[in-house]
Formats: sequence, C-alpha cells, structure tokens
Amino acid sequence: MKIKSFKGISEENKLNFKAKVRHHEISMDEPKEAGGDDAAPTPMEYFLAAIPSCLIATAKLILAKRHLPLPEVEVEVEAQQSEKPPVVYEKITIKFKFKGMEKEAAEKLMSSAKKYCPVHAMVNIEEMEIIVETG
Repeated sequence: MKIKSFKGISEENKLNFKAKVRHHEISMDEPKEAGGDDAAPTPMEYFLAAIPSCLIATAKLILAKRHLPLPEVEVEVEAQQSEKPPVVYEKITIKFKFKGMEKEAAEKLMSSAKKYCPVHAMVNIEEMEIIVETG
C-alpha cells in the first residue's frame, strides 16, 4: 500500500493553510465574509476542482494508451451546498465539452474515466451528474 503524506502550516489567528505536497505549495483560505483574507481558493473549491481534473487526466491517459489524440476539453462545474452544518455538496453537476470528438465516443470515454478515476471513486455523493458535450 502506498502512503501519501504532506506537511502544512496555518498562521496564528488566520484561516489560511499552506500545504507542501511533493515540491508544490498549495495555499487555501476562506472568503472575507467567512473571516478569511480571500488570498486563495477554499478547501471545498479545491475539492470541486479535483474531481473534473482527475476525470480529464484519466480520460486523456486512456486515450494516450490507445494512441489517440488528446482533445481540448472545457469544463463547467455547478455544485449545490446544504444549508445546515456541516455544509457539504449535496449535488454536483460537471459538464465536459470535448472539441472535435463524436458525442458517442466522448460519452464512452467518460464512462471509462469514471471507473478508473481515483478522486471520483472516493466521492460518495448521491447526486453527481456528468454531462458530455462535443463541438
């Protein structure tokens, strides 16, 4: 079993957090209205960005193994949060728009990507919709 670890630090009297992951530094913060400095995305925003990022990386790795071109993809994410604490995402909709790819091929590709994407596999949200478009 592989173990992943990282170190982080949060300044005194601040809501920020800086994590060192491999050789990268990732900053997180909260919006001003939540008491933060709004100096970086929130952990929840990083979480939302991680899902389509992993799905696209997985899809492109599948295409690369088949020696197929890696198309440009635009992504839109919409998430609905609960109103009561803990404030979690109750519904996530991710729309992928593949440039220069047939819709059926793109849908099949994303179906495979969902099976192999580790971030998607860790997310247990009943309502996660993935929409595939081409153009």
